[in-house]
Amino acid sequence: MTGSLERTQAVFDRGRLVASHIYRQVVEGPGGGDVLKISVVSAEVREIVRRIGQALGWHGALSFDYIREGATGTPHFIDANPRLVEPMNAWLSGVDLPGALLQISLGEAPPVQPDGREGVLTRLGIMGLLDAARQRQRHRRRDIQREIALLAFGSGRYRGSREELVPLLTDPWCAVPLAVVVTRLLRAPAAAARFSDTAVAAYSLTPSAIRRLHAWRHAA
Repeated sequence: MTGSLERTQAVFDRGRLVASHIYRQVVEGPGGGDVLKISVVSAEVREIVRRIGQALGWHGALSFDYIREGATGTPHFIDANPRLVEPMNAWLSGVDLPGALLQISLGEAPPVQPDGREGVLTRLGIMGLLDAARQRQRHRRRDIQREIALLAFGSGRYRGSREELVPLLTDPWCAVPLAVVVTRLLRAPAAAARFSDTAVAAYSLTPSAIRRLHAWRHAA
Protein backbone atom coordinates (compact mmCIF):
# COMPACT_ATOMS: atom_id res chain seq x y z
CA MET A 1 0.00 0.00 0.00
CA THR A 2 1.29 3.47 -0.89
CA GLY A 3 -0.01 6.81 0.23
CA SER A 4 0.66 9.85 2.37
CA LEU A 5 1.35 9.76 6.10
CA GLU A 6 -1.12 11.81 8.12
CA ARG A 7 -1.44 12.33 11.85
CA THR A 8 -4.51 13.28 13.84
CA GLN A 9 -4.72 14.50 17.42
CA ALA A 10 -7.78 14.87 19.62
CA VAL A 11 -8.95 15.78 23.11
CA PHE A 12 -11.95 14.03 24.68
CA ASP A 13 -14.12 14.90 27.68
CA ARG A 14 -15.34 11.51 28.92
CA GLY A 15 -16.05 10.26 25.40
CA ARG A 16 -17.11 13.63 23.98
CA LEU A 17 -14.82 14.97 21.26
CA VAL A 18 -13.77 18.47 22.27
CA ALA A 19 -11.06 19.31 19.72
CA SER A 20 -9.20 17.58 16.91
CA HIS A 21 -6.67 18.36 14.22
CA ILE A 22 -5.03 16.62 11.27
CA TYR A 23 -1.80 17.29 9.42
CA ARG A 24 0.02 15.56 6.58
CA GLN A 25 3.74 14.88 6.48
CA VAL A 26 5.23 16.85 3.58
CA VAL A 27 8.93 16.08 4.17
CA GLU A 28 10.12 13.16 6.27
CA GLY A 29 13.05 13.64 8.61
CA PRO A 30 15.38 11.33 10.53
CA GLY A 31 13.63 8.56 12.43
CA GLY A 32 10.42 9.08 10.47
CA GLY A 33 9.71 12.45 12.09
CA ASP A 34 8.43 15.53 10.27
CA VAL A 35 10.51 18.27 8.73
CA LEU A 36 7.54 19.90 7.02
CA LYS A 37 3.82 19.31 7.62
CA ILE A 38 0.60 20.84 6.35
CA SER A 39 -2.80 21.05 8.03
CA VAL A 40 -5.64 18.95 6.60
CA VAL A 41 -9.40 18.94 7.14
CA SER A 42 -11.17 15.59 6.83
CA ALA A 43 -14.71 15.03 8.13
CA GLU A 44 -14.22 11.29 7.58
CA VAL A 45 -11.17 11.01 9.84
CA ARG A 46 -12.68 13.30 12.46
CA GLU A 47 -15.75 11.07 12.60
CA ILE A 48 -13.64 7.90 12.90
CA VAL A 49 -11.69 9.42 15.78
CA ARG A 50 -14.89 10.67 17.43
CA ARG A 51 -16.40 7.18 17.32
CA ILE A 52 -13.26 5.58 18.76
CA GLY A 53 -13.13 8.04 21.65
CA GLN A 54 -16.85 7.69 22.30
CA ALA A 55 -16.68 3.87 22.33
CA LEU A 56 -13.76 3.97 24.80
CA GLY A 57 -15.27 6.71 26.94
CA TRP A 58 -11.90 8.38 26.51
CA HIS A 59 -10.93 11.23 28.80
CA GLY A 60 -7.82 13.13 27.76
CA ALA A 61 -5.61 13.28 24.70
CA LEU A 62 -5.52 10.69 21.92
CA SER A 63 -3.40 10.72 18.76
CA PHE A 64 -3.25 8.47 15.69
CA ASP A 65 -1.02 8.00 12.66
CA TYR A 66 -2.52 6.64 9.47
CA ILE A 67 -1.68 6.11 5.83
CA ARG A 68 -4.11 7.67 3.37
CA GLU A 69 -4.09 5.23 0.48
CA GLY A 70 -3.16 7.00 -2.73
CA ALA A 71 -5.53 5.11 -5.04
CA THR A 72 -8.71 5.28 -2.93
CA GLY A 73 -8.06 7.95 -0.29
CA THR A 74 -8.96 5.43 2.42
CA PRO A 75 -7.27 6.08 5.80
CA HIS A 76 -5.52 3.03 7.28
CA PHE A 77 -4.71 3.60 10.96
CA ILE A 78 -1.30 2.27 12.01
CA ASP A 79 -0.43 3.80 15.40
CA ALA A 80 -2.09 5.27 18.50
CA ASN A 81 -0.76 7.30 21.45
CA PRO A 82 -2.56 8.48 24.62
CA ARG A 83 -1.04 11.95 24.35
CA LEU A 84 -0.73 15.03 22.18
CA VAL A 85 2.02 14.95 19.55
CA GLU A 86 3.47 18.27 18.35
CA PRO A 87 0.31 20.43 18.64
CA MET A 88 1.83 23.62 17.17
CA ASN A 89 0.49 23.07 13.66
CA ALA A 90 -2.95 22.79 15.23
CA TRP A 91 -2.46 26.03 17.17
CA LEU A 92 -1.34 27.94 14.09
CA SER A 93 -4.35 26.52 12.24
CA GLY A 94 -6.73 27.77 14.92
CA VAL A 95 -7.21 24.69 17.12
CA ASP A 96 -6.10 24.93 20.76
CA LEU A 97 -5.45 21.32 21.77
CA PRO A 98 -3.35 22.03 24.91
CA GLY A 99 -5.96 24.55 26.08
CA ALA A 100 -8.74 21.99 25.71
CA LEU A 101 -6.67 19.36 27.55
CA LEU A 102 -5.99 21.80 30.39
CA GLN A 103 -9.69 22.63 30.71
CA ILE A 104 -10.81 19.01 31.05
CA SER A 105 -7.93 18.39 33.47
CA LEU A 106 -9.45 21.10 35.66
CA GLY A 107 -12.86 19.43 35.52
CA GLU A 108 -14.34 21.95 33.10
CA ALA A 109 -16.57 21.11 30.12
CA PRO A 110 -15.17 23.14 27.21
CA PRO A 111 -17.23 23.70 24.06
CA VAL A 112 -16.42 21.75 20.92
CA GLN A 113 -13.84 23.52 18.78
CA PRO A 114 -14.42 23.67 15.01
CA ASP A 115 -11.87 22.41 12.49
CA GLY A 116 -8.89 24.64 11.90
CA ARG A 117 -7.69 26.16 8.66
CA GLU A 118 -6.50 23.83 5.92
CA GLY A 119 -3.16 24.35 4.18
CA VAL A 120 -1.14 25.80 7.09
CA LEU A 121 2.49 24.81 6.43
CA THR A 122 4.85 24.47 9.38
CA ARG A 123 8.41 23.26 9.84
CA LEU A 124 10.72 21.86 12.49
CA GLY A 125 14.01 23.54 11.72
CA ILE A 126 16.19 21.31 13.88
CA MET A 127 14.83 18.24 12.14
CA GLY A 128 15.63 19.94 8.83
CA LEU A 129 19.24 20.45 9.90
CA LEU A 130 19.57 16.81 10.96
CA ASP A 131 18.04 15.77 7.65
CA ALA A 132 20.52 17.94 5.72
CA ALA A 133 23.46 16.47 7.63
CA ARG A 134 22.34 12.94 6.79
CA GLN A 135 21.50 13.51 3.11
CA ARG A 136 22.81 10.60 1.09
CA GLN A 137 25.08 9.81 4.07
CA ARG A 138 27.51 12.52 2.92
CA HIS A 139 27.73 14.29 6.30
CA ARG A 140 29.04 17.51 4.70
CA ARG A 141 29.25 20.89 6.44
CA ARG A 142 28.26 22.68 3.26
CA ASP A 143 24.90 20.88 3.28
CA ILE A 144 24.28 22.04 6.86
CA GLN A 145 25.33 25.62 6.06
CA ARG A 146 23.03 25.67 3.04
CA GLU A 147 20.13 24.43 5.19
CA ILE A 148 20.81 27.14 7.78
CA ALA A 149 20.54 29.76 5.03
CA LEU A 150 17.28 28.26 3.72
CA LEU A 151 15.79 28.31 7.22
CA ALA A 152 17.01 31.84 7.96
CA PHE A 153 15.47 33.28 4.79
CA GLY A 154 12.45 30.97 4.60
CA SER A 155 13.38 29.89 1.11
CA GLY A 156 13.58 26.63 -0.84
CA ARG A 157 11.45 23.89 0.68
CA TYR A 158 10.68 26.13 3.68
CA ARG A 159 9.02 28.87 1.62
CA GLY A 160 5.70 29.87 3.17
CA SER A 161 6.22 27.79 6.34
CA ARG A 162 6.23 28.81 10.00
CA GLU A 163 8.59 27.45 12.63
CA GLU A 164 7.18 25.17 15.35
CA LEU A 165 10.04 24.07 17.55
CA VAL A 166 12.39 27.07 17.75
CA PRO A 167 10.41 30.27 16.94
CA LEU A 168 13.22 32.73 17.60
CA LEU A 169 11.10 35.84 16.99
CA THR A 170 8.60 34.99 19.73
CA ASP A 171 10.89 32.99 22.04
CA PRO A 172 14.52 34.21 21.87
CA TRP A 173 15.62 31.56 24.40
CA CYS A 174 15.09 28.99 21.66
CA ALA A 175 18.43 30.19 20.33
CA VAL A 176 20.19 28.21 23.07
CA PRO A 177 19.20 24.64 22.04
CA LEU A 178 19.39 25.64 18.38
CA ALA A 179 22.96 26.91 18.85
CA VAL A 180 23.94 23.67 20.59
CA VAL A 181 22.61 21.57 17.71
CA VAL A 182 24.18 23.76 15.02
CA THR A 183 27.56 23.81 16.79
CA ARG A 184 27.62 20.03 17.19
CA LEU A 185 26.61 19.43 13.60
CA LEU A 186 29.16 21.84 12.16
CA ARG A 187 31.87 20.34 14.35
CA ALA A 188 30.96 16.75 13.42
CA PRO A 189 28.23 16.40 10.75
CA ALA A 190 28.04 12.65 11.34
CA ALA A 191 26.65 13.44 14.82
CA ALA A 192 23.25 13.85 13.13
CA ALA A 193 22.82 10.09 13.20
CA ARG A 194 23.49 9.98 16.94
CA PHE A 195 20.98 12.76 17.64
CA SER A 196 18.03 10.93 16.09
CA ASP A 197 19.12 7.37 16.87
CA THR A 198 19.54 8.17 20.57
CA ALA A 199 16.14 9.88 20.74
CA VAL A 200 14.33 7.00 19.05
CA ALA A 201 16.14 4.39 21.15
CA ALA A 202 14.83 6.08 24.31
CA TYR A 203 11.23 5.09 23.58
CA SER A 204 11.21 2.51 20.79
CA LEU A 205 10.08 -1.07 21.31
CA THR A 206 13.16 -3.11 20.44
CA PRO A 207 13.21 -6.78 19.35
CA SER A 208 14.76 -7.62 22.72
CA ALA A 209 11.91 -5.92 24.57
CA ILE A 210 9.35 -7.77 22.44
CA ARG A 211 10.97 -11.10 23.33
CA ARG A 212 10.92 -10.22 27.03
CA LEU A 213 7.25 -9.24 26.86
CA HIS A 214 6.46 -12.45 25.03
CA ALA A 215 8.27 -14.51 27.69
CA TRP A 216 6.54 -12.61 30.50
CA ARG A 217 3.12 -13.18 28.93
CA HIS A 218 3.64 -16.94 28.70
CA ALA A 219 5.05 -17.12 32.22
CA ALA A 220 2.12 -15.21 33.74
